[in-house]
Amino acid sequence: IKAIKETLHVSWRMLKIVWETDHKLFIGAFITFILPGLLPFVDIYIYKLIIDTVVKMINSGHIAIELLYPLIALRVATYFLKDASMQTQSYIDTLLWTKVPIHLHQLFYGKLTTLDVQYFENDKFRNLMEMATSSITGRSGQLTAHLFYSFQGLAQVVVAFAALVHLNWIFSF
Repeated sequence: IKAIKETLHVSWRMLKIVWETDHKLFIGAFITFILPGLLPFVDIYIYKLIIDTVVKMINSGHIAIELLYPLIALRVATYFLKDASMQTQSYIDTLLWTKVPIHLHQLFYGKLTTLDVQYFENDKFRNLMEMATSSITGRSGQLTAHLFYSFQGLAQVVVAFAALVHLNWIFSF
């Protein structure tokens, strides 16, 4: 439980740093990381509507193919929306890998300027400082990407759970 609390604390702090870095980038990342996780459920619902429409046409004996055109157009639109979202996600991920470490470096060096000279004379402190500067770029980018992918997975689980409850609440267990 202690490790979970620490992980949540570090994750929350990292999200606050990303928010401080660029509000628009944070919102864009949130949207573009969650959208590809939700679109498969939209696609499934569109396919359900197509099947319902075809069954309704067969049962009524009146084939009106033009009823399917809006549904097929909607499915094509979701395909292109998912593709655009994935491209934007890649771009925003690249921005996150550059902007967040720059912001962290600024914070890090800002804190270093407030320290006394005696800290810099300590070998352990200098080694710790070198390890921190070398890991800021890689680890911050990985943590940020993993956090946003976690939001995507969480959104998928919530929508799947809601769909199961709507279908049959017993399935939710």
